[in-house]
Amino acid sequence: MINDGKTQRLRSDSAERALLHALGRLVVSELSANELLTRIVDTTRELLVADRATLYVIDHARGELVSVAAHLPEMPAIRLAIGDGIAGHVARTGELVRADACDKNQHFEPRVDRATGYVTRSMIAVPVHGGDGDRIGVLQVLNKHADGGFHDDDQATVEVLAHQVGLLLEEAALPAPWPGSGPGVGAGALGLRQQALANRDEVAEPGADAEIEDTYAQLVGRGRRMLRVLSEVEGAVQTDETVLLIGAAGTGKALIARTIHGSSGRTRQPLIAIDCAAHGQSLLELTLFGTERRIHGERVVRPGAAERARGGVLYLAEFMSLSSSSMQRLAQLADQRLLTRVGGSEAVPCDVRVIVGTRRSIAEVLQPGTLPPELAQQLRAHIIEVPPLARRGWADLRALVDSKLDGASRRHNRPRPRLTRDALGALLAWGWPGNVGELEACIEAAVSSCDDEIRIEHLTIPTVRSGRDPDAQVGPLLSDEPTLRELERRYIEWMLRRCHNNRSQVARKLGIGRNTLHRKLSEFGLDAPIEEPAAPVKARVRSGRSAAR
Repeated sequence: MINDGKTQRLRSDSAERALLHALGRLVVSELSANELLTRIVDTTRELLVADRATLYVIDHARGELVSVAAHLPEMPAIRLAIGDGIAGHVARTGELVRADACDKNQHFEPRVDRATGYVTRSMIAVPVHGGDGDRIGVLQVLNKHADGGFHDDDQATVEVLAHQVGLLLEEAALPAPWPGSGPGVGAGALGLRQQALANRDEVAEPGADAEIEDTYAQLVGRGRRMLRVLSEVEGAVQTDETVLLIGAAGTGKALIARTIHGSSGRTRQPLIAIDCAAHGQSLLELTLFGTERRIHGERVVRPGAAERARGGVLYLAEFMSLSSSSMQRLAQLADQRLLTRVGGSEAVPCDVRVIVGTRRSIAEVLQPGTLPPELAQQLRAHIIEVPPLARRGWADLRALVDSKLDGASRRHNRPRPRLTRDALGALLAWGWPGNVGELEACIEAAVSSCDDEIRIEHLTIPTVRSGRDPDAQVGPLLSDEPTLRELERRYIEWMLRRCHNNRSQVARKLGIGRNTLHRKLSEFGLDAPIEEPAAPVKARVRSGRSAAR
C-alpha cells in the first residue's frame, strides 16, 4: 500500500511488492492488535538482522513516548519524555536517526540501559506517521549484528515498515478476522441511512428503500478518516448549504453527493450530475443553465440541468473546468438561488442545492481571484475532503473488498466466491492509485473470471505472483509463509539465478550497491556461486549443443 513519494524504493519494484505482500498476509492473519504489532516488531528485528526492536506511540496528553510492542524482558514498558533520548528526539523533530556508535551520539540517553543492564551500541530510529502526516510514534531497532552498524538498505526497509505500522496504528480498532467479518459501515453512515429512510413517505416508489440501503452499503468506513468524512456528511445533511467535495479521481465524491441528496429533505426531487470536464465550455454553459431567445417575437426557453434539478440537487463534477461566465452564473445560483439563462436578460428563481467536486486542493480552489467572491464564500461553508484509498488504512480496505465482493456477486447472480489469503494479501499490498473505482473494477473482473475461489491470478493488479512485469513472478517465495528475512534471502538467491550469477546486474536490479550485495550474500551464506538448474536435453539439442558438452 505504499503510494507516497516520500518513501524510498526498497529494492526493485518486484522486491518491494514481495515485502508488502508478506505484510499483507500478516495483517489478514487471525491475530489481536497486540499480537499483530508484536509480530511486526519481530519481523523488523529479523529483517534488519538486529538484536531488538521497539515500537513507541506518542501520548500527546502526557508528552511522552510509550512502548506498545518491544523486545524488553527486563521491564513491562518504557516511558520517555518527548525529546528524551534518540527515540524522543525523533518523536519531537520527525528526523530519522541512524547511530553507529550510540555512546557518541548527542541525543543518546543511557538511562534505560542503566535500568535494564542492556548495552545499546547501534540504533536506527524512524518516525511513524499517520496518513495526514502527523507523527504518531517511533519505530526503533537496536544493535545490528554485522559490523559497521546499519546501512542504507536497512534504512529503506525500516521506513517501509514504519509507514505500514502508521496505517495500523491509525485504525481505531483493528478489524475482526477476515472470515465472516461484515462490511463495516461506520456509525455515521448508519445514522444517515435511518434519516434517509425517514425522509421517504408512504407513497415512495417501490424499491426506494433498497436503493438507499445499497447507497449506504457503499459508504464503508471503519478508519478515523472515513468516520470523519461520514460525520461531515451528516453535518451537510442538516443544512441546505452549497458543498465542496475535494478528492482524487475514484475516491467516491459522486457517491457522497448522492448520499447527501438521498438523506436530505430534497430526496424526492431530482439529483442531476454533470461532469464538467467532459464538455466543451460553450456547450457546457448551455447544458447547465439553458437558453432563452426570441424567435418571431416569441420567447423560447430551453431549460438546462439546473432548472431540471429544481427542488433537488445539482452536482457538478470537476467544476473548476467552468468558464468565467459560467462561474458567475453558478455563483448567482448558489448564493441567491437565481438563474440567468444564456441569452436571457433577467434572473429567474431556481430553488436547487449545489454540490461541486474537484480533484484540486482546497488552496488551489479558494486562492483569491480564482472564483467569484460570493461563490468562494459559499464553498467555504462546507468542505468535505475525501481521502485516497491508500490513506484510509487496511481496515477500510478490507471492509471495501468485502462490500465490493457482495455487490459483484449479486450483479453476476452467483454465490460469493472465497478469497484466498494470497489474493487478499495482494489486495492489501497494492497502492490503489485509482482508488475505490480501481478496486471495484478489480473485484468485478475477479468475480467474473473465477470459479468459487478468487486466487491471485484472477487479480488485475501487479502482484508478486502475477503482474504486468514478467520479472515480478516471485510467487513461490511465499508458498510456505517465510519470515521477511527468509523472504529477502530467497529473493536474492532467485535473482542471482535469473542474472546467471552476474552480481553487478543483481545489484542494479535490486537498487543497492555491490558492497551491500556482497555483505548480504555473506550474511545469508550465499557467497558460493549459485548453480543454475540443468537445462533440459531438448533445449540443448535445439541450441545445437552436444549433450556431452
